[in-house]
Amino acid sequence: MSVSAPFQPENLDFTSASIGLIQISRAPIDAQLLARIEGGPAYFKLDSVIVYDVVNQIVDPGELPPGHKGPPPKQKIYTEVGRSNGTTPLAVTAGQFIEVRVTTLPLNGTATLDTILGMAVIKGDAWDPINVPLSRFVGQVATTFDATPLYATIAQGDSADVPFTVTSVRGFDTDATYDMGPTLGLTLASPSIHLPARSTAHGTMRIHADATAPLGDRAVEIYESAFDGKQRDVISGPNGFTVHVSRAPASRTPRIAILRYQWQTPDAKANTLLPKWDDWVFQDLFSNANGWSLRDFWKRCTFGLVVPQFILQPWRTLPLTESGQQNDRQLMINLLKAQAQTDGVSSTSYDQVVAFIHPPPCGAGASGAGIGPKDALFDQAGGVYFYQHEIGHVLGFQHAWGPANPTTYASYYDDYCVMGFSKTQSRVLQAPSNYAGVRVTPDFWTSERRLSAAALYRYVPEFATPTTVRRVVAGGRTTIALTGLGWASLDDLVLAVVSTSRGEITVEYRPAVGDDGGVTPAFVIHSIGRRSVTAGASEVQPVFYEGKIAANASGQFRTLEGDVSITYDVASKNGRMASITIQA
Repeated sequence: MSVSAPFQPENLDFTSASIGLIQISRAPIDAQLLARIEGGPAYFKLDSVIVYDVVNQIVDPGELPPGHKGPPPKQKIYTEVGRSNGTTPLAVTAGQFIEVRVTTLPLNGTATLDTILGMAVIKGDAWDPINVPLSRFVGQVATTFDATPLYATIAQGDSADVPFTVTSVRGFDTDATYDMGPTLGLTLASPSIHLPARSTAHGTMRIHADATAPLGDRAVEIYESAFDGKQRDVISGPNGFTVHVSRAPASRTPRIAILRYQWQTPDAKANTLLPKWDDWVFQDLFSNANGWSLRDFWKRCTFGLVVPQFILQPWRTLPLTESGQQNDRQLMINLLKAQAQTDGVSSTSYDQVVAFIHPPPCGAGASGAGIGPKDALFDQAGGVYFYQHEIGHVLGFQHAWGPANPTTYASYYDDYCVMGFSKTQSRVLQAPSNYAGVRVTPDFWTSERRLSAAALYRYVPEFATPTTVRRVVAGGRTTIALTGLGWASLDDLVLAVVSTSRGEITVEYRPAVGDDGGVTPAFVIHSIGRRSVTAGASEVQPVFYEGKIAANASGQFRTLEGDVSITYDVASKNGRMASITIQA
């Protein structure tokens, strides 16, 4: 004779729970009870089988609400009378209540399924078997931001790119998407990342601040979703991702023409096997809002005070035979400007010109001496780092200077400025997937550290406001909290300037974040007007690197002349700010 026991639920889903309960409300007849897991023993565990006696007990009148009418209600009282692990027979009497507890086991890293299935089987020797399907969604992707703390600075009407890494931990192929909780004036744009099983991918989120977005700091929540929405997690940490909205600067936007020419008859030693880059590559390198373009880099370096506008001219032919002219930088610039004039493009319509010649090599670089914007000669043999440095000259920044040895100063010797030696404390960019077929140099994706705040102060007068620059007069002791250059905006104090009889000493805080991701965190000290360049140098009163104080331990710096000393005090918990004391 078939005997059925009433039970619930009909199935158990462990997507958002680690414990599941199967309840048999009333044993139909006496039985010896066994229980087990089938189909998913590595992911589910039968924790226990518990038997209860059940009695109906009248509620104590003192516990009834005032004014209760009618007979007193009854409540069920459950008393445990037996327990087993499912493998040992457990005696059950008709009318008893049974509870079967199923738990999940820790996942290992080898699961390749999105969903694990199993079956809880409950058998009484005198009952029909009870089968309860078990399911557990185990697909998982994990997203981490490439920089900490979780902080971005955005000017009103502008955007900030936030790089991240996403990894498939478990499950099938999936698409990872990202969104942001509602925040006044801020929006998030992020591409969908297709993630094959057990792979890692890199992406960039773009957070945009409306022109009227409220100023100041706000914590926002950023979510990841995968497996058609079955996984959805907050990835912005317990305190949220902090977005600082700053005022929009009044930008200078120099117009720079990119004059592209190829030799009619290249030199026999020219790299004629290198195909010309397509227009979209030039747009990416120079202009696009992709986070790594020359426009974006210099916009960040100058806090939006200088935003170059690159105007791309079509490829044309230079009707000449290459025979040594390519090594004379100024001659080549003049040749391409003259040919552009013949072709109907007047260089006088632009602030500066980048003359781009193909095929390489050529005497690439900026041309001219002294302070002020320059023209430049480029070819396809450069990397991002090279173009960043040379565009700095095009925008008017001179070489940084520093100690070549204990007794001699020379140009380029500044490890904390893009206008020093290239590929020093640099970082490697993640090459976009659409560049798989583009021929570039092996080190093309190397990107430089930022422009020093001292150089920005020296060459961009608009930067030197009371908000961003603190002036210290010699003759006392001053403690100042500086915001790290990579975290800062024009609303933050980023540079201390000490005026002395010998010239100026500047101090800036350089944490390893953003464009400075490759630097050793430090307080960096420069001087302006205290030292002379060597005879024949083209720079006029450049910025000199003097030294640094490591930002991970207390330390002190004293100028060679002994008139200024700087002591590192303490950094904030999130690393955005740090304090120094200046004695002058």
